Amino acid sequence: MEILTDKAGSVEGELARNHTFNNAQDAAREYLRRGWAPIPIKAGDKKPALANWPELRITEEKISDLFLNGNNIGILLGEPSCGLVDVDIDAATAIAAAELLLPPTGLIHGRPGKPRSHYWFCCDPIPPAAKYQDLEGAVLVELRSNGQQTVVPPSAHPSGEAITWHSYGEPIRLDGAALADHVARLAAATLLAKAWPRQGSRHEAALALAGALLNGGIEDLVAAHLVRVVAQLAGDEEADDRFRAAEDTARRHLAGEKIVGGPTLAELVGDLVYRRIAEWLRLDDPTRIVKLGSGAAIPALVVPARTPIVRRLAEVERRPVRWLWADRIARGKVSMVVGDPGLGKSLLTVDIAAIVSRGACWPDRPGQRGEAGDVVLIGAEDDLADTVLPRLEAAGADVSRVVALEGISEASAGASVRLWLDLRRDLPLIEATIAALPDPRLIVIDPISAFLGGVDTHKNSDVRGVLGPLAELAARTGTAILCVSHLNKSGSGPAVYRTTGSLAFTAAARAVWAVSRDREDKDGERRLFLPVKNNLGPDRGGLAYRLEPAGDTLRIIWSPDPVFLPADEALTTERDGDRDDQTGAAEWLLEALAGGPRPSDEVVKEGRAHGWSEKQLRTARERMGVVPSKAGYQGKWIWSLPTKDAQDPKGAQRCPLPDGAPLGTFEGEGHLCKVEEGSTEFNPEAFESGEEATWTG
Repeated sequence: MEILTDKAGSVEGELARNHTFNNAQDAAREYLRRGWAPIPIKAGDKKPALANWPELRITEEKISDLFLNGNNIGILLGEPSCGLVDVDIDAATAIAAAELLLPPTGLIHGRPGKPRSHYWFCCDPIPPAAKYQDLEGAVLVELRSNGQQTVVPPSAHPSGEAITWHSYGEPIRLDGAALADHVARLAAATLLAKAWPRQGSRHEAALALAGALLNGGIEDLVAAHLVRVVAQLAGDEEADDRFRAAEDTARRHLAGEKIVGGPTLAELVGDLVYRRIAEWLRLDDPTRIVKLGSGAAIPALVVPARTPIVRRLAEVERRPVRWLWADRIARGKVSMVVGDPGLGKSLLTVDIAAIVSRGACWPDRPGQRGEAGDVVLIGAEDDLADTVLPRLEAAGADVSRVVALEGISEASAGASVRLWLDLRRDLPLIEATIAALPDPRLIVIDPISAFLGGVDTHKNSDVRGVLGPLAELAARTGTAILCVSHLNKSGSGPAVYRTTGSLAFTAAARAVWAVSRDREDKDGERRLFLPVKNNLGPDRGGLAYRLEPAGDTLRIIWSPDPVFLPADEALTTERDGDRDDQTGAAEWLLEALAGGPRPSDEVVKEGRAHGWSEKQLRTARERMGVVPSKAGYQGKWIWSLPTKDAQDPKGAQRCPLPDGAPLGTFEGEGHLCKVEEGSTEFNPEAFESGEEATWTG
């Protein structure tokens, strides 16, 4: 097993490497050391400086003669560089899909306008070069190999942008034919996403695409994954459902059932699109089509070889936390602001953005001005013209340093289509936005729930799948990412459990700040900004602020004195009696089950963490008409919302039971017992006093 040191893709390794490339000569020596064949490129250009460049095999003695100051540098691909090949990605959609469809590799480069647009691999045998274009002739992705060269860092792109390594580690070693298949699927997914039908036909398109891939010899896991990626790239909110539909199609295909395929797909995405992807994926190649019952093996999913990335701690250069707001919000990290509606969370983030934009003093550090930086606002709830801009101006922002990322524009069928920003899909485009700014320091996402696509916000794994890459983006760019979220409706329990949705939101953020009313303030105008968690800085308490009219808008006026009220206490709602407890538990249960059926033990465990007892939750279950079900005698109990009246916690669902029947699980001993005519109506409020009753579901 090879242990890779810090050159294998770490942020520190990248920076150290790029610092050594003071000029093309230094870079040429480094590339030559790695067994690659460098060649001189004209300054600010992509064209080689010498006519005989394909035959050049430069030695170290020739570097100072051939690589002049200001020149760019390229690398010969294929055999001259030990099988090194470059996947050059042009389309923005393809860049977004590359991490989902290309094997992971330790060598990636790009430029601010197209970050992470070149993925490098070491292939044996070396695949032939290939170029994939859309119907208008625009290049989507290109596989570059023998007889070609690629311009590499520290060169300057013809646009003037600096070309840099995003990851300077080891390129993964891969079979050339396998890599060619990966690149063809990347191109096909990009083209299909542009032609994906609108709502109403997408389920049928997923079935048809799965069928076409399966009939063409594509392995079932690869086919289902490709269907989901196409749906995600097209902004389909039900991408996971498309994946499940593809899985079901694969099962039916294996059972010998008839499935829809290429002809149906051609009708939905266009005949020309289908012909092109069929050619790229070789769906009509008889050598790839597997006849059911023939005994032939379906091509296996390509699993790239992987090696661990290990760093000795003795080689790690210690560095302090970089603060945006000292001891409260760190650069290069994800932080959160949570609170109920109407407390000024968005005003708070606008005020923070204004302070950053002009390098002003933070409210707890008067007289200590910071450095001005650029801010990116990603918002879903406030209009830029009549709300955001007036608020920024009232807060004294330098609006020339604030940009709003309003969405994503994608060319489709000759027209420009505006897509809603999706953090699962669009991180490369967010990174490109950051890279275009002179000094990016802060990104505000308000609220984060609006940009999660079809993610189930109550599932830890789904939420971490979004927040993990977001945290990596913060670390790579050195920006502070501040996400806004709401509180759940439990009204009690530890503050760390009060952020709506999965606990993963609070766990992934390095700092979480809660906004609440000050219950000691008689006017009801004072707000508290309190720490829920802060993994990076000391506990200096919270702060207080008020909302003050400023023309036709509002602004925040801070109080510099610290507030040491625990967030747990500030966020606990004062409720009046058991009826409010029941309503609150019912509201929490409605929110917990909004994403679909869940195991009852999982719901009860999560509810306890949010401050609800098992008795309150089961009473709320009856009041809400939540449906318990069980898969067989040994199966788990599942809770799911009823098909109607699910949003009315006061609309209690009555459970008819025979007179005198005990409450338990099955037959005469359970709440799932048989109900005869003339049975009495069960009242869950009256039931609460029955000490002998037992609940199994």
